[in-house]
Amino acid sequence: MRAVTLLKRTLRPSLALPVLVAAATALLLASTGQAQTPTPTPTPTPIPASTLVPATSTYFGVLNGGRYDAANMILDPDGTIWSASGNENVILKLSADGLKSTRWTMPKDSAPSSLVKLADGTIWLTELGGFNVAKFDPATGELVEWADTSRRPTALVRRPDGTFWLPETNGALAQFDPASGVFTYYKGEGVATLSYPWLDTDGSLFSADFISGTIVRFSSDGTSATRWALPSRAAVPSKIIRGFDGALWIGFYNTGQLARFDPVLNEIRIYQLSLGSAPFDLINYKNRILYSEQRSGFIGFFDPSVTKPSDVETLAPDQITVTVSSQTATPKTTTLTAVTNDVLVGLPLGVQGLRSLSGLAELAAGNGAVYGLAVDERRGRIYFGTSGNIGTLTPPTAVGPDDQYFPSAASVGGAGGAHWQSQVVTWNRGIPTGTPRAAKPLVFTERLLPSGWIAGLSPAAQVTVGANQLSSQDDPIGNEMNAPDSYGALRLAPDGSQSTTNDLFSWGRVSYSRADGGTYGFAQNGVK
Repeated sequence: MRAVTLLKRTLRPSLALPVLVAAATALLLASTGQAQTPTPTPTPTPIPASTLVPATSTYFGVLNGGRYDAANMILDPDGTIWSASGNENVILKLSADGLKSTRWTMPKDSAPSSLVKLADGTIWLTELGGFNVAKFDPATGELVEWADTSRRPTALVRRPDGTFWLPETNGALAQFDPASGVFTYYKGEGVATLSYPWLDTDGSLFSADFISGTIVRFSSDGTSATRWALPSRAAVPSKIIRGFDGALWIGFYNTGQLARFDPVLNEIRIYQLSLGSAPFDLINYKNRILYSEQRSGFIGFFDPSVTKPSDVETLAPDQITVTVSSQTATPKTTTLTAVTNDVLVGLPLGVQGLRSLSGLAELAAGNGAVYGLAVDERRGRIYFGTSGNIGTLTPPTAVGPDDQYFPSAASVGGAGGAHWQSQVVTWNRGIPTGTPRAAKPLVFTERLLPSGWIAGLSPAAQVTVGANQLSSQDDPIGNEMNAPDSYGALRLAPDGSQSTTNDLFSWGRVSYSRADGGTYGFAQNGVK
């Protein structure tokens, strides 16, 4: 925070709030020339701690775009995006400025899907049409393919020894060694079809059987496996990741749910998304789960901290027998031709939410289904693949003409006794009855615009201030908004067509708690 002090004062905690209220009252009354004495207002009523924030969406139209339906997207440090289209049978590179695309057409019916980019610039991928594993070098156009005749590999993850794990649609987990061309298959008893994998730090691999409705964990060498049956076989588990909270998070594609699974406790918590959702790609994003959706074409933000699960169960682990077999593939080399074209950049469009529930925001961003996701926090973008386009979600214009705004706000260190915290006083000056505007309560929403956020959910609280009443909040971000350890800007916005902020005056202070009990801080009036 910049060391500019507009108000520097030492206040004991027991005196801080009365002095603040008195100072704010005097300031507000003096600014209007009115001698009315405001009365206290009851504690503001919190609305759900996480509330929908709109966004802006931009489409980058690629020539003969097709569906950018890759299972994942890759973001380079310079902002370049890599994706693929099984529908168009191409690998795509989108420049960081979004103005150029380079495409390489794959051999017929390859249908590239999951991508893994190595430090040397080469890309490994699975082919859903050709049942191949391939290595592609964009610098030379060389494509080397190894036929996997067992069954289609859904995705791939690279092991520390340079080999790859490939869950397959025949229920086997394949280990592929590019040096020898050997596929080693580990088939768990009763496992029908394995979906997208998650490689844990200890070398074990988690995947899901989307036909049988189970979670399967293979040991680091693939020779032993544990299986947990899900509460419903209809769930169709798809992507699985290790979440920000240490648990496994799984998208239930068919039942429109997210699940949190703790393999140590064998506990699963199931959270219901909106009706008809089909969650696909999953990413950790600021202590929330970011996901793409393939039926309605939205991007979802899910906050488990304020959402109750619809079901909590303990699953029984089952040790299953694993059989091992192998085969050797001969590599085939082809050279692909790069074609570079200008990109048709669409006009930025405002994106409103399809739905906003407690702890859940869904933004209608896609042109049809949404597939792979990538978050570019440095540039404030969320990339997604959709029909004919690579799209981005970016922050909206956050402040409206009737809003009041504080450019600095904080609750860092926790609610109550925070090291940095904001205090806010709001006053409804209450135009008297008989004038053109009758006295009435003012209803507005306090919203934190968190520093570094792109889109999705932000903390908010609803406040009602009666005519000629004053509201004082000691730490609204940590308390009413239930969002300690957050900072950014604070916005006061009218709530509903019957409320404006014309008669609302606001004053705020950001202060730092000193070791001796006093505070340092600065004060500011809310501005439009």
